[in-house]
Amino acid sequence: MNQPTQVIATLEHYKVAIRDTLEYTLNKEHYDLNAFKEKKRSVLIEVEQPTPLKSIINASGENGEKLEKMIRDFYDDVYGDESTILKAADDGLRVDHAQHIAIFKGVVPIHENVEAMVSGIIRDAKGKGIDVSQAEAADLAEERLYRGVCYLTMVGQLVRLFNDYNVARREAKGEADAIFAKMDAQARGAFEILSKQAEGFNQLVSAAGGSAKDAITMLISDKLPELVKTQVEAVKGIKIDKV
Repeated sequence: MNQPTQVIATLEHYKVAIRDTLEYTLNKEHYDLNAFKEKKRSVLIEVEQPTPLKSIINASGENGEKLEKMIRDFYDDVYGDESTILKAADDGLRVDHAQHIAIFKGVVPIHENVEAMVSGIIRDAKGKGIDVSQAEAADLAEERLYRGVCYLTMVGQLVRLFNDYNVARREAKGEADAIFAKMDAQARGAFEILSKQAEGFNQLVSAAGGSAKDAITMLISDKLPELVKTQVEAVKGIKIDKV
């Protein structure tokens, strides 16, 4: 096995570890705790030891620094001891399925960056006449599998989000219907009161000979004793020393 093929093989192994993190976006009753521990070890060890990935990162300047930070952040967020997404417990691995997006945000860019490294090595080797056909075929197969897994898990996530949206929409519609029914009842009640008042006022106008002005005068005269009583009560407690 020539050197480019060996380097590609180690990078492919790393891509598999990153890809398999997508397993935790699937709702399962049980997750293999030993497999989790192996993935956890694989994600970080490649940037902490003198591996081909670490060598390429070190030789890539600012872009390499960004990728290493991305990997370390991904490790902390998903596999780290303080992670709230994956948590090893006595009864197995606990997965917070409300944080699937964080897994996708880590897996996809890291996998794409490492795949770009592999593609560059293949192009360089072929340009130098080095046979990397087996490594190229393995990379193509891995890419097809990765994209299939990524597609299926993302579709599953979208279906779940769409179902959650429909539930929330139905609940919101139920609340809106209840509010509308309450307001409609209030409006109907107010309309009935106003209709009765209008009907009474029409009768008052008829009694006043068809004159709305005279009807208002009659209405005020009818309410005048009550108004006077209210005013008397209002000023009754006021002490007036001098007039």
